[in-house]
Amino acid sequence: MKKKFFIFKKKKNDSLNHIAKDLNAAITDLEIKNAMLNSILNSMSGGVLVIDKDNKIILMNDAIKDIVDLDASFDYTGSNFSGLIRNIGVQNMVFMALKENKKTCFEIKSLFQKDQFIKINIVPVNSGVMIYMEDITEVKRLEQIRTEFASNVTHELKTPLTSIKGFIETLKSGAVNDPVTTGKFLEIIDIEANRLTDLINDILDLSEIEDAGKNPNFLNDIANSVNSNHDTDFNFVLDDVLEILQKKIIEKNIEIYRDISNSLKLPMESNRLKQLLMNLIDNAIKYNNQNGKIWITAFTRSNMTVMKIKDTGIGISTAHLSRIFERFYRVDKGRSRNMGGTGLGLSIVKHLVQLYDGDISVISNTSDENSGTEFKIVFYHTT
Repeated sequence: MKKKFFIFKKKKNDSLNHIAKDLNAAITDLEIKNAMLNSILNSMSGGVLVIDKDNKIILMNDAIKDIVDLDASFDYTGSNFSGLIRNIGVQNMVFMALKENKKTCFEIKSLFQKDQFIKINIVPVNSGVMIYMEDITEVKRLEQIRTEFASNVTHELKTPLTSIKGFIETLKSGAVNDPVTTGKFLEIIDIEANRLTDLINDILDLSEIEDAGKNPNFLNDIANSVNSNHDTDFNFVLDDVLEILQKKIIEKNIEIYRDISNSLKLPMESNRLKQLLMNLIDNAIKYNNQNGKIWITAFTRSNMTVMKIKDTGIGISTAHLSRIFERFYRVDKGRSRNMGGTGLGLSIVKHLVQLYDGDISVISNTSDENSGTEFKIVFYHTT
């Protein structure tokens, strides 16, 4: 009997050991899967929150703590959902999803922060719901920019086209028989047609610059240009720009002062540098006073090239400084249009600077007479 009992006990121990081994393996597998789940959840840009039928939080990731503005280090598991998300609209949506077992999606503004847009998806899972929150503030901002851009382009195109059409109709109605009137009208039509051409060219330039910035090989091309010594001679391009603008400079009797090293070069396409200088110097002439001055300074220091263009013009008030690089933004709309501006020049400059990984800033003070405006651009060189 003792022998049989010993065999039974051994078999029982083997069975328990096998169960314990399987249990440990299952626990290890669950820990690995749980770690993977947490890793996946916390790598998501959107916020994930799961609550049970009793409105208790059973799972949440780090992103939702940031969106909802909660303490990132605190574990909210077991907390009441309504106590954290104190918004009646969101709470009602969650309640309806639980009650009707239907998913829903909606957008809400200023839920946790002012001017913040949140997209919320609520999906029933088992006996609870999963809430997915995504901060779409930047998407909304870009949509607004696109809408404003389309509206501005339409307006900018419509104005000269309406003018051209009006003068053509007047000429067709009999004014064409008056040589003086015809000559005057044709001159205005030519000016408006040139405005349209400039506007379209600026829009195409801006689009081309933005597309280049999205090209992942663009910065590599710049680096290859530096390594191959294919840099652009700054003074050579500046001479070309000043020659093109010579008529305007003479008309306003503008004095140009240059302080640039003879050997200064930039790892930048010559046409891009020409665009940048043309827009800034043309503005410095347009908005300068008669007999004004323009200082053009450029130098390389350490790992950067600094470029400054300063004028003695009318200046820009502080209220407008933060917006002057926006598309079609004009400080003085009437005056800008009369001077032939498209409203895209400074936006092109900003995108060009960003394209080459640089920074641009502006200093202006309208409270001092002839204080003018100074643009400063910094290009950083990689070693």
